[in-house]
Amino acid sequence: VLIAFILFTGLTSAQEQKPETTTVFCEVMCERYNILKADVNVYIDFGVAEKGNNSFGWVYNTENDKKYSFPSRMNVLAYLAKRGWRYVDTVIISDPNTDVKDLRNEWHLILSKEVPFDYTAEDVIKDIDYRD
Repeated sequence: VLIAFILFTGLTSAQEQKPETTTVFCEVMCERYNILKADVNVYIDFGVAEKGNNSFGWVYNTENDKKYSFPSRMNVLAYLAKRGWRYVDTVIISDPNTDVKDLRNEWHLILSKEVPFDYTAEDVIKDIDYRD
């Protein structure tokens, strides 16, 4: 009887345990703002907006209070990788009506990150100055 009780208790407590982490995703859009340079501003959907609010926001440079300017999409990935994000996929949306060749394609990067199971928006965004 004692062995059955110990086994039953062990099984019930194992079933009640929540996972420690979960995976969240974000969508990163890199927007070129100068046709003479490859520099991009970054618009991100971290998936933390409340219903009825804008889910996308720009990444800002807190030091000068302006949109963060990245030299390239690879710099954007490096910036986010330092904050725990991992590259998953890229979706490229083309606009054939745009006359400027370099502005025809809009790049949407999909990234993921491990966060605590009971995560908050701060766990997702951390030290990124994100403003909608």
